[in-house]
Amino acid sequence: RKLAGEKLRLERIQDETASIERIRQKLLEMRKDDEQERREVALKKQQMALSKTQREIKHKELMSNP
Repeated sequence: RKLAGEKLRLERIQDETASIERIRQKLLEMRKDDEQERREVALKKQQMALSKTQREIKHKELMSNP
């Protein structure tokens, strides 16, 4: 009887541990996704700044060479 109670308790602890591990994995995946998104946003900003600079250079070239 006491042994059955201990067995149930152990199973519950194992279930909770597995649940915690699944949550931990999900959080890790979410963090990776967030980091990836931040990198993509930063890259897009750099590309926009680069094309703006290229347009400005082109404009200056056109103005200096009529």
